Amino acid sequence: MTEISFCSKCGTQLAESSVFCSKCGTKKIESIQPKEEPKYQVTGYKLQITIGAIILVMGVATSNIFSIFFGISIFVIGFISLKTKSKTIKQFVGYISLILFAIAMINLANLFV
Repeated sequence: MTEISFCSKCGTQLAESSVFCSKCGTKKIESIQPKEEPKYQVTGYKLQITIGAIILVMGVATSNIFSIFFGISIFVIGFISLKTKSKTIKQFVGYISLILFAIAMINLANLFV
């Protein structure tokens, strides 16, 4: 299928092979293809959500309020990471999630010592 193009200055329909407008002489502007949105990997965020859910379940099983809090936090942060398109926000909440995960693991480890 051929794309019909028009002069950007006078609006005259341009021939497919033309470089300049036959009416006003303006140079033909090539159509700009829309930039494709980058595709984000969701694998890491699904893992983050799963880890948050596991910590939450462990917190409920041990009746530990801190583990419940950390599990919910990591779970919610995983969803935020999954839904946002900003790379900076993804990195920031990723670091927060790692810190919360480490604290939750230390907290759970102390329960069994």
